[in-house]
Amino acid sequence: FIFLAPRILPTYWFERGLGDMGQSMGVTATGILLLRMVDPENRSGAFESFAYKQLFFEPIVGGGLYTAAAPALIARLGPVTMLWINLGVLAAWLAFGMLSFRKPS
Repeated sequence: FIFLAPRILPTYWFERGLGDMGQSMGVTATGILLLRMVDPENRSGAFESFAYKQLFFEPIVGGGLYTAAAPALIARLGPVTMLWINLGVLAAWLAFGMLSFRKPS
């Protein structure tokens, strides 16, 4: 959180990063709760950013397509192959985030 959030999120990195971290540690409600704790008046606009992200995140990863397909893919391809595929996808998304959403200078 402390290392990646300032590098990936150009504005209000603390609020936005804390919401995403809360979601990754539990459920979406945890992320929303942490967002409301650090920014109760929503002055940063982090809540809207979180909500827009959810439109893309939840259908695919959050109990959606990938979550449903993961057991079958692991059984078919094997756990080591799936680990490498997931590491590749993670690296690609991190690179995309760091290159596309740099802090304005």
